[in-house]
Amino acid sequence: MATAPATEPPIEKALKAMLKQLPTFGCVNLSTALDSWAPSKFIVGTACSGSDLLLKALKVLFRLTAKKFGKAVQIVHEFACEADATKRAWLRCQFPDLQHMFSDVSAFDNISAACEVLGHDTIVGHCTCFGAGFSCTARSRLNMQRRNNGDGIQ
Repeated sequence: MATAPATEPPIEKALKAMLKQLPTFGCVNLSTALDSWAPSKFIVGTACSGSDLLLKALKVLFRLTAKKFGKAVQIVHEFACEADATKRAWLRCQFPDLQHMFSDVSAFDNISAACEVLGHDTIVGHCTCFGAGFSCTARSRLNMQRRNNGDGIQ
């Protein structure tokens, strides 16, 4: 009995298409950039991202670039910052290798911030890539008042 071929996740399909187009952009030399990171670490921090989709996209991207250029890059999820306790718990389950979890992005102005993973204040680490989102609570499907918000984010 033949099985149906597995469908490619949309993010992987989009990143493969992007990689095919890179040589035509001229200003991007991904192979040189990979040389500067490999075999070291690509350190990522996120704030208010909701799902840290950036990490999943980077993992797919670096897996594809390793195939294409033969250069492996290790991704380190240095920190995430999320105000909502339920989202913080979800992120910690989704990313068990997460080094630090913070709850207040405004505390990043200080030398240290309260880290949920360590249970005490710690310095917010350096990152190669910082991804931040904006509050989507006003438009969330879980918000029963979202229809009152029109087309805008409140």
